[in-house]
Amino acid sequence: MGTKRVGLARTEALIENLKREINWGTNSSFVNAPALKKAAGGAGQQGETLIIIGKNGAAGNVTVDPFQESSTQLFGFGTLLYYGDRIFRYTGIGGVAVTAGKLLQTSAAVPNHRDVAVQAAAAAGVTTITVTLGATAATANQYKDGYIHINDDAGQGQFMRIKSNPAADASATLTLTLYDKVVTALTTSSKADLIGALFNDVVVAPTAETGALVGVTAMDMTADYYGWVQVSGPCSVLTSGTLVLGHPAVRSDTLAGAVEPGDHGTAGENFTVGSVMVVNDDTDNSVINLNLL
Repeated sequence: MGTKRVGLARTEALIENLKREINWGTNSSFVNAPALKKAAGGAGQQGETLIIIGKNGAAGNVTVDPFQESSTQLFGFGTLLYYGDRIFRYTGIGGVAVTAGKLLQTSAAVPNHRDVAVQAAAAAGVTTITVTLGATAATANQYKDGYIHINDDAGQGQFMRIKSNPAADASATLTLTLYDKVVTALTTSSKADLIGALFNDVVVAPTAETGALVGVTAMDMTADYYGWVQVSGPCSVLTSGTLVLGHPAVRSDTLAGAVEPGDHGTAGENFTVGSVMVVNDDTDNSVINLNLL
């Protein structure tokens, strides 16, 4: 019995330490919605990481509900919300309103902010990187919660989360402050891609791919508002063509925001949005078991 008691005490101590580390349940700001939370830190630390379990819990004075939106940002982009067999991510809608049941993608990349030169060497352990922009200016915090990707030469393969950036003119230098420290030193021969926050300024998925798919609207959403988009589980999605029950659905190449029957023998149609659960007519909405998590 003595050995069992010691083992139990150690287990209980580990659980308490874990609770303090991740702010579980009542130790987080989400009292009625159990959550795993790590708050955003400073440069070289980490961005907010949050998982919410269930609907209609209270986050301070805010109700956690996947079917509500707001004009102000309430959670970190990409925050996960588990609601039964459906999973949502917190998202910022771009400058055009989107109705329910539309497939979404990331906003198109800024070409002059890809494959840019690192302007000054950056030693391992630093939390800022300076690059030289192409012929397009950057706005303040345009890349907040996005990433810098070192794609060539010294430090190639590093992928670091951005905490903030100032505004910068076209063809000028831009200094990015990072949550993640540089691990392998960079030189002025290094090249970088600037990537916006995956779940901010999302748009209806066009018929020609200009970005990665991120989810489906579960409600009508206002331009430049914030809310939840579904990424996994049964979901109503706009239909193009004739779907087949149980078969894969892919991004439509004829109707923006829709899915169409998948054809794995056709180039560009190998990425499956999910499998078909309910089939309805062309331009109606069908039910897809999403797999975009």
